[in-house]
Amino acid sequence: MHSISDLTTFARKTKGHVPPQLVGASTTVVGNRLYLFGGRLVSLRRMVSDLYVFDLETFVWEKLEPSPDDDVPGARYFHSADSYNDLLVIFGGMGYVAPDSEELCVLNDVRVFDLRTRRWRPQGPEPNATIPPDSPALVPRARYAHLSSVTADRLFIIGGQDMTNVWLDDIHVYDLKRLAWVQRQEYPRHCGTYRSVAVAGKSRVRLPMEERRGEDMGLLGPPGSRFRVDGVPPPDPSRVISDEVTHLSYSATPTPEFP
Repeated sequence: MHSISDLTTFARKTKGHVPPQLVGASTTVVGNRLYLFGGRLVSLRRMVSDLYVFDLETFVWEKLEPSPDDDVPGARYFHSADSYNDLLVIFGGMGYVAPDSEELCVLNDVRVFDLRTRRWRPQGPEPNATIPPDSPALVPRARYAHLSSVTADRLFIIGGQDMTNVWLDDIHVYDLKRLAWVQRQEYPRHCGTYRSVAVAGKSRVRLPMEERRGEDMGLLGPPGSRFRVDGVPPPDPSRVISDEVTHLSYSATPTPEFP
């Protein structure tokens, strides 16, 4: 564990069902609990789909055994896992073509674990895992070692690599309410877990000109006339009449149009 206040690292003994050593597992903090999913066993070099929860106050591990009726995701590593409204949202990663196979593949499925009921939700329609590289389709190509982030009820999938380790320079957006891929755009930068990080917050940085592009400027007025009274500029160019200045906050709540 690492202390942010004094930048020191320390180790604590943990109890309970301590997970084995893993590579490429995901860790997601929700409240005072840490959820660990998937990964590749160091001892056996085989991927798993186990889910553990760690209490950050009592330092006790628990393995969450799936219900017999659950549609448990396939084993994988270097996937992504994000929290959203008491849900754990898993995307992609590298796994196996079948549960009893040793042949590897990359994935582009979205799987959801309900933290309140501790049940895996049924998988939606199977996405097309063989989308050609230049396809404008909204469904992302299968990938692993990508970045992910959740904001404004949307999951953003950024970059990553395909089965041949080619960088995928794009961003895909998944609507977590409609359960559908809704947007894709090129992102000509190599992004992945080995060299980049993606974060999200409750507020976004505002770009007023982007928000008002193509719209009525309202109180701001068109560029070049924002600080004029009755169309006449102030007598002193270095002076601005405070009553005529419209204050815009530097931050705002994310929206689907401006995440």
